[in-house]
Amino acid sequence: MKTLLTLLTVVFLVIYGLYFSKFHGDLSSTQDTWGQFGDFVGGTLNPILSFITIYILYRTIILQQESLAKTNIALELSQQTYELSRTELSKSSEILESQNKLIQLQKFEGAFFELSKLTIEGINTSSYSFEEKNYNGSAGLDQLIFTLLEKIEDKESSIWIEDFFDNNENFFSLIKLTSGIFRFVNKSSLSDEEKENYISLLTSILPPGFISAICFIKVFTSWPLLPHFEDSGLFSLPGVADTLNTMLPLERYKED
Repeated sequence: MKTLLTLLTVVFLVIYGLYFSKFHGDLSSTQDTWGQFGDFVGGTLNPILSFITIYILYRTIILQQESLAKTNIALELSQQTYELSRTELSKSSEILESQNKLIQLQKFEGAFFELSKLTIEGINTSSYSFEEKNYNGSAGLDQLIFTLLEKIEDKESSIWIEDFFDNNENFFSLIKLTSGIFRFVNKSSLSDEEKENYISLLTSILPPGFISAICFIKVFTSWPLLPHFEDSGLFSLPGVADTLNTMLPLERYKED
């Protein structure tokens, strides 16, 4: 812009210099002479001024386009920065969610294995009595269930089972404790596949005699805690289903 003003000044000086060098003298007092001077100045400068105006307009448009292009670039960079921030935030959220799930899983496993440990210790240290005979630990429990089944088949009745439960409250207590573990897994936020894996794991670490005891109460009782086992799919697991099927023929002797 400064160069343009300088050029314009030079043009004015050159034109006026040419005019006064050719038509020098005193200032005229006639209107015609001034009119001729005006026509000379206007005719000479107007095209130049028009060209300069057009040039300035052209430069203004170019500058606006350049400014608009820079603005678009800045907007694109801002959008990219925003998208990058969203991506990083999403990744951070995913990492936080994964860490939270890991913490929840660690808490779940801690409680799961502690309850399982207590249950197995209870099974291994419990004792039961039936017809003046004692049955101790998991091996004794397995033998006890077999004896109870023989008794039911022999008497063709299971009404006397209630007396056995009354005399062996620890039997119910262990079943109740174990049902709590199954309920704990059922109510957890784990996926169905994860729940199935933990139920299978629990079934594999419980003594076989206790699995038989759970199947026994399934066939011959209507205890309210049975749904915790049923909802977990326990009775459809290999091994457990076989144990249950061996008892089902005696279900006809169940007393309602």
